[in-house]
Amino acid sequence: MGEALYELQKLVKANKPSVKLHPKEYQQLYGTDNLDVAWSFFAWGETLSKQGDFAEAVDRFQYAYERYKKINGATSEDELKILYSLGEALYQQGEFAKASPILQKAYIGYKNVRGANDPITLRCLSWLGNSHLEKGEYAIAAQTFEQLYQACKQTFVLLHQGEFTKAIEKFQLAYDGFKEDWGENDQDALRSLSALGMGFYYQGVYVEARQTLRRAYEGYKIVFGLDDPDTVELRSILEDDMLSEKGLKDD
Repeated sequence: MGEALYELQKLVKANKPSVKLHPKEYQQLYGTDNLDVAWSFFAWGETLSKQGDFAEAVDRFQYAYERYKKINGATSEDELKILYSLGEALYQQGEFAKASPILQKAYIGYKNVRGANDPITLRCLSWLGNSHLEKGEYAIAAQTFEQLYQACKQTFVLLHQGEFTKAIEKFQLAYDGFKEDWGENDQDALRSLSALGMGFYYQGVYVEARQTLRRAYEGYKIVFGLDDPDTVELRSILEDDMLSEKGLKDD
């Protein structure tokens, strides 16, 4: 079993999604009721999603989720992460009717585990709203987006009220959560990092603001591109007299 798991992990790390065996074939090779194997399938699905192969990613996520659900019984955060990724992959594939109930389940799960205003919970809510919108369920989508707006608004209200320390804490928690679960170049992680930098800016902590916004800017260049409006805006902020020493130079 150890050798089989090692080979599967090597396959994931080698980034070779072109090898497309059905999960049942892997069941015969590696066994079934093993969380490490299930997580390897999830990692494989993540690789496929990043490459735009959502149909194959869905297959891997479904296998991983079914294994986790059977082995664990009680809902875990790992299981919710797989469920969310499955819903997002279905959405990206255009399977909005299938994506909605899965994203709804992930949202409720995260809401129970992390709370209604947790960044990951709100991320699920955002994708859920988009899936309702794509299905033409405009009233439900509007309610979902209003709920999302009110939750996000609370943090930015803190900035406008001068509650900089509280706002910074929330932005830091959001960034840490997205970074831990989806990596430092995740779009929501970068947006949270940018908001964190602006929190430092409004607080007058300019050295910390410059360092944080610079990190966000470098990520924006990679993920969104130099000409993206948000990237351009970040560059403009960094060239502010309070933040820039010698101007900003691109490598």
